Parts: sequence; structure tokens; C-alpha cells
Amino acid sequence: MSKSRGEAEKESQPSESGVYKELLQTVHAVVRRPGQMHRILRDSDLRRRFDPRLDVWQTQIDTSYKNKNWVETIQLIRAVFRITGGMDTPENRLKLVYCHAHLGQFNGVDSRLAAARKRYPQNEAIAEAQAERFMMLEEYSKALKFWQKSAELMQKDSTVNGTVRGFPLRGTVFSWHEFAWSEIAENWEQLWRAAGVKPTAVTYQRTIQTLVSTGELPLAAELSLAALAQHPNSSKLSVQANETVLRRSSGKGSAALIELLRLGGDPVGADRIRREIASSETVNADIRKIGSPARDEFRILTVYRNTGADFSIRSGNFWDERRIHEMALHLAKRDNWSEQTAETDLLSQRAWAEATKFAAPRATAVGVNSSALARAVFHFFKQELTQKIPVDRIADEIARTGSEDPIYLDLGSLKIPYMVSYPSSRMQTLYFYSALRKRGCNVTLVRFPRRPVLEKQGLLRKLEPQPTPMPAAVFVPQPAQLKPPSRPLKPVKGNPGAIVVPAGIRSVSQVLSRVGDAVVVNSGSAVKGLAYDRSSEQNWDYDVNISMHSKEKGLLPTFRIPTTIVRTWRENEGRLSGTAAAPSNVEPIQAFLSSGKWSTGDWHSWMERAIVPYFRDFVKRVRTTLQDEAIMDVHISDYLYAESALIAQKVKDRGGRVHVWPHSTNPVHVDFHDPAYIKSIHAVTRSGAASWRERFPNAEVSHDSELMLAPQVTPIPFRDSSPISVVVIGGRPVMRNLPILDIAAHESLYREFFSGMDGLVQDGRIKVYFKPRGRTGEHEGWLKTVVGRTANWGCVLEHPLRMNLPNPVFVSLSVGSSALLEGTMRGIPGFIVREGFARDYLATEEGVFDTLTVPAALARLRRFGDAGDWESTRDRQMASLASDLAGHRHAR
Repeated sequence: MSKSRGEAEKESQPSESGVYKELLQTVHAVVRRPGQMHRILRDSDLRRRFDPRLDVWQTQIDTSYKNKNWVETIQLIRAVFRITGGMDTPENRLKLVYCHAHLGQFNGVDSRLAAARKRYPQNEAIAEAQAERFMMLEEYSKALKFWQKSAELMQKDSTVNGTVRGFPLRGTVFSWHEFAWSEIAENWEQLWRAAGVKPTAVTYQRTIQTLVSTGELPLAAELSLAALAQHPNSSKLSVQANETVLRRSSGKGSAALIELLRLGGDPVGADRIRREIASSETVNADIRKIGSPARDEFRILTVYRNTGADFSIRSGNFWDERRIHEMALHLAKRDNWSEQTAETDLLSQRAWAEATKFAAPRATAVGVNSSALARAVFHFFKQELTQKIPVDRIADEIARTGSEDPIYLDLGSLKIPYMVSYPSSRMQTLYFYSALRKRGCNVTLVRFPRRPVLEKQGLLRKLEPQPTPMPAAVFVPQPAQLKPPSRPLKPVKGNPGAIVVPAGIRSVSQVLSRVGDAVVVNSGSAVKGLAYDRSSEQNWDYDVNISMHSKEKGLLPTFRIPTTIVRTWRENEGRLSGTAAAPSNVEPIQAFLSSGKWSTGDWHSWMERAIVPYFRDFVKRVRTTLQDEAIMDVHISDYLYAESALIAQKVKDRGGRVHVWPHSTNPVHVDFHDPAYIKSIHAVTRSGAASWRERFPNAEVSHDSELMLAPQVTPIPFRDSSPISVVVIGGRPVMRNLPILDIAAHESLYREFFSGMDGLVQDGRIKVYFKPRGRTGEHEGWLKTVVGRTANWGCVLEHPLRMNLPNPVFVSLSVGSSALLEGTMRGIPGFIVREGFARDYLATEEGVFDTLTVPAALARLRRFGDAGDWESTRDRQMASLASDLAGHRHAR
């Protein structure tokens, strides 16, 4: 029999006898040891158990904070602090600090932090918050003292699964960015002198890991050498530092590695590694003799970390992501890769060619025509080609040398997600392996697990030695565009007869306001309202009604490639010897080579196994849903994604209509849509609408600026007392390791422009800000590597529609940006800085934005110091853009 709600609540609460018993025990403890009274009175957890009001109040505070009611949260905490000390916890103290920070009340932040530190001097979270506040103020010597304090307080939690934890890379509440760590590393000694203390071993460990996480391997290696000199007896630091220097030295040879260690003040470590490398050269020698892998061979070398074999392999012809990136950019600059300078999008054209070739023999199996399947797989092929093209070209370069020396590719984890977005996909390494294997190179994948602890001899040892399991590579499906976010499904209202597929649509809420009632699919690749805005967490501004994705396992298959032993290298009297005998848990093993079978002769067959079964099931579900909901109209993005392409085709098969909505202010994938199946197209600008009309003369083409651009508002006023705020808008010149602009010229343009702005900054005429393009395009870490901190630039994360800076000017380099349009709608002038050719997609009429050389751009910024010049440029651009947007929502 079920219990009543009242009974359940009563059972969940502590009994009166239980509370009385605990209180009695506490009283007895105080009688026996009166000195305990002070501790008990300050123990908020203990007081909470005796006072049930405290849990209610804490729930109120937590709810208010979660809902971002900053003022209300401050009032609640201050009120309960006055009532009882039982609510005075480090967590509530920090909530006060963060509420003031969110409100921009930094006097309140500093006073609350000081009070929190005084009340809880040994709390690591409060010490970390103080460090972040000093990072925001760029008072790095003070920040380091508190980072060190938090590291010492958290020393027992300084590693996770054997890996050293770094410090936070960037602020979440306080505004500071990861380039701050490179500035700290570059001024390490001076900052610690100013701090008046010395860095501890654990501070070195966490800072080195932080630099590695930000991609600053050279600085991490330099700091590692300093750490070895200052803390020569720290075994954990020694292991980490040597490993970091080793990673920085990949492909440079063992002599370079040893010299780095010797110059860094660690001659003992250098000699040890020299001896270990010399004793481990047999691994390289044996693999050289074994020769190139067979056509379908999948070869994995397992090397235990911090062994001589580890040092030997990494300092040989070893390739990781960093080295691939450096070589790709080097070859792109040297050979002038065509993707950088072509007047058309060669990458998309090649992806479309691959997609159409793939679709022709497989469309029937999916249940659509070949054109629809090509559109569905187009994005997948583009993602994979982004990774494949650079490593194919690097493989050509390596093969031309004719060297028979072993080539080692960093495999990483044996669990390899596939169909992942190109910035984070690990398939690049597998494409590199396949390309080198096809060219006859002696290539091996290599992984570096931690060395297992040997079973001890004696009675406690297992009765029989156990063979070491051979590695198996496991390819796990993680197709981002086929994985909708976890969202509740709301009931469909009425019988709308229309369906909206959010994948790729920039503003679904705006589309719904024009379409009216519709069934909204919970799709993958959904875009929130303010794209690339990292300044705050965004919520969804529309509901979803249905999902057509199956939860059945196996439709997206997991591929497993087992391996068997080829050779094992055992320690034997200070040297390694290789044999065919499998390794076991009782032997001192440094490395072993295993081999399996991986056939990639037909790339399309591999893709077919991965996605065709899933697509076949998805199309069946789509057909059923369209029938059940009587759908005759489908609304999709102009950016081609699998869900929208397949759903659109099945709607068309029912005699329905397909309507296309914008992914960007600029039309995308115009050439790859089928003119025969589109009923209507919506564009943001008149220029964009003209591009669609040229390709789709029979479609209804309209343009509607408010789909992405807010209506023009009262222009931002000029403030005579403030400098010009120059906001440089980050773009995306490189897709992973494939440049799509002339990268050498583009980076040179950045350096020249920032160098020119530096004098204007020194004169107080301008302040320079950089708006990153998320984390996959040009971000603050990238800019730091290109221009350093020239012009003393800062970072601004808000979307262009939310920025609030005095006298702003938006600037993009080499190519235009939608941010320029968004700025103009708010009365923010902008221009493009370009020298030489660059393929530009900005769909505006000529004359809206000036394209200037660096000298002309700097001259323009000087003139902007005069309110009249700034305002006249703003007004001219607003009028020009208004002309381009004229005819708002006017259908053809």
C-alpha cells in the first residue's frame, strides 16, 4: 500500500528523538571539553541539523542564484546572515561575491572577497576566486600568490586519473582570458620576485599543465626546465617536466632533447635520458627491419610512459597534432594551396563531388533519390575532407624523401569517436596513417599508457603470470548533427500541417513568428539565438515537439579492430631485447607492437557501413511522422544538414512544399540545392535575395532583414570624453589544418594593422578589443600567437548585438563579417581591412562597407576621433544598408 504524502514527508525528516539524542551528545561533549564550544558554534553543518529553517533558506538562495536574480540573492544572503551564523558558509560567501560581479559592482566584489578570506582563510575556492579577481585586474603577481595558495590547499586533489590538474584556463564570472597564462609564463621570474615568494613544486605542476592545455607547448617546456632547476628532488614534477619537454621536442631527435635538458640546468636528467634512449634504440631498429605495414594492416605500438622507449620514439620522427598543424601551414604557404586563393569554394565543391558519387549507388537502400542523399551526406564529407586533405599532402611530402625510417603517429586513446565535427575529430590521425601506408611508408600508430605495476614475487603473487591484453581500437559513433540536445517535447497544438527543422537555421523563433503554428523537430546542429557569444549561457527561445531519431543501438555501428602481438621489448641487464613472445604482468616491459586489419581501400564503403542503416531507419520514421501529422510544408536551413535534406525530400514526395531559411546573413550552399524542389527562399539582404533568384528563377524569393538583423534603432551616440573602441572581429581562416585564406598574407595583415594601431593606443585615441569567433575560429589564444599583445588589446565576448562600448567601430580583416551588418543596424560604423585577394561572402551591395588598406584604415581611425567624422560614416552606412534591406519581406 502506498504511503500518503504526509507520511513520506514525515519519514524524510529527522525524528525528534534523533535530534534530541544528537543534541544530548553535543552537550555532553561540551561538558567534557568546554573548548569545543567555539567550534560547534561556528559549525554551520551542525547548526543546520538542529535548525530546520536553514535548509529552507538555503533552497531559496540556491534557486534565486540559479535564476540569475543577483540583487534578490544578495538580499537573501544578507538577511539570513543577520538571523543566524548557521548560514555563513564559504559557498554563500562566494555567491555574494559572484552576484556583485555579475552586477558589475566591483567595490562590492573586493569588500566581500576580503571578508570571505578573513572568515575562511583556508578555503581553496575563496583563494581561487581571489586569484581570478587579480587575473581580471592583470595584477598577475598577486594572482600567483593566491593560485599557489589554492594549489596547496587542494594538493590532495591535484591529480585526476593520474593526470595533473591545471588551473582554470579562463574566467567564468570574472572576465579574463587564457592568454593571461602565456603572459605569466613569459614574465615568470619577475612576477614571483614581485610576489615575494617562490613557486612550489605543485604550483609548477599545475601551471605547466595549464600551459599545455592552452596549446602553449614552447612556454610549458621552458617552464619545465625552470621547474627542474628549482625542484630537482621532486619526482612527480621531474616526470611531468621531462614529458612536457619531450612533447615540445617531437620530431627533433634525441640529441636536441638532451641538449634542452642540459641547457635547462638538469644535467643528471639529461644523462639519464641519454642512457635510456641509447638502451632503447633497439625498438627503432627492429621496426625499421619489420618495414612498412601491409595494405590492410593496422599497426599499434604500445610504449609505456617515461621509459627509454618513450623518450626514443617521441624524439624520433614522431607526429602529433601540433606538428601536423605546423607542417600543414608551412606547406600551404610554400606551395600556395589552391583553397586559399581560389575565387570559388573548392572544399565545398569537392565535398559535393564526393557526396554525389557516394549517393548514386546507395540512395535506393536509404529510400530517397540520389540528389537528396547527396545533400544529406554533403556536410559529413566536408567535415572529413577538412581533415583528410592536409594529411594527404603532408604524406606526399614525406613519401618524396624516400626515407625508410619509421614514422610514428600519436594515436591517443583507443576509443576513437567518428563523424565528429572537424575541430575535435581524431580521425585525422587515421587518415594520415592510411595515406602514409598507401604510399609505402614505414608508419606505425603509437600510444603511451602508464606503465602497469609489476606483480610482486612471493606468496601473494597470482599463481600464473597473466598475458598483457592486446589493444583494440574501438570506433564509436558520435555524429554531432544527428544528436539532438536533451530537451522536453511539448505536445503539438492542433493540426498545423507544417514542420520546422531547426538544424542550421540561425533564428528559429523568428521563423516561427512568420510561419505560425508548426511542428518543431528536436534536431541536431540547432543554433541558439546569439551565435559565438561566449559571454553568457543562452537558453532555447523555442519549444520542440517531436524527435525522429531512434534510440536503438547498432544503427550507428561501433567498429572494433582487435590486434595480436608482433613483438615485445623487455628490459634485460640495462638494455632492451625484442622477441615475438607476448608480454605479461610479471616482466619489465617497455613496449610492444601489435597488428590488426583495417581496410580503407574504398572510403565510400566505410562511410556506407557507418551511416546508411541509420539513414534508412530515419527515413522510415520521417515517412510515418509526416503521414501522422499530415505535413505538407517543411521549413529548413539553406545550410545542408542530413535531417533537413531527408525530411525535405520525403515532404516533396508527398506533393508538399519546401521553404528555405537563412543560416547566415550570406546565402550558403546555393549551388547544391535542387531548383526543382524548393517553393520559397528567404534571404536577409536584397543582395542575398538576388543570388538566390539567379539560381532559382521559379522559386518565391523574399528578403527579410529581421530574421537576423534587429530593426534599426536610435544610433549609438558619440561620447566626446571617451576614446574610440576598435573591435576587431575574429574570422575563420583555417579549418582545423586546412587554410581557406592566404594564411601568410592574412597573418601579416593582422601584424601590420595591430602594429599601426599601437601608436594610436599610446596616444589615448583608441582602445582595441578582439571579438573571438567561438573557439573553433580565430580566438584570443590564436591572436596572441600572431600579434602578441601589440596595441594592448583586450577581449570582448558579447555578441555584436549586445556589446556596450563607447564610440565603437567594427573592423574585420581580409574578409567581411555578419558582425559588420549587425553593428550597422545599431549605428556602429565598420570597415574591412584588406590588401590583395581574399574570397569574401558578405552579401551586401557595393559601397555599404569600405575596404581599406592598412594605412587608409589607420587614417580613418584617426579621423574617427572627431565626432563629426564618426557620425557621418555611421549615418552613411546606415542609409546604405537600409537601401540594401529595402523591400523588407517583399515576395517576388
